[in-house]
Amino acid sequence: MKVVIADDSSVCRDELRSLLANLGHKVVGVARYGQEAIDLCAEHRPDLAVLDMAMDQPFDVTTFGLIRDGVTAAKVIRGAGTAGAIVFATSQKNVMENQARSLGIPCCVKPYKKHRLEQVIAEATAGRS
Repeated sequence: MKVVIADDSSVCRDELRSLLANLGHKVVGVARYGQEAIDLCAEHRPDLAVLDMAMDQPFDVTTFGLIRDGVTAAKVIRGAGTAGAIVFATSQKNVMENQARSLGIPCCVKPYKKHRLEQVIAEATAGRS
């Protein structure tokens, strides 16, 4: 599966890229913030986008017209249909998981665990061809 990932932490990006590769997925784009993820999804049309929910800025905040957070990016990507499925990632378990659930997007809590990442990917892609 082709995957775009977005996280403002280079450590988390590297960890996620490695885990996805070990699961047999191909990372086709790596972003540091929401706008980059939107652009990479438009360019690569991945099967999956894994987005950190809170990158660099609070929710719904833009800086110089660039979307920073994963929640807003997910809404744009979903609306444009430029990724087959979306998974959120967060280190802020309770608050962020509730928000992800309200948006109908599966969420994986950091630090990443291989089995949980597999579960949320399966949940996000269930019923998609």
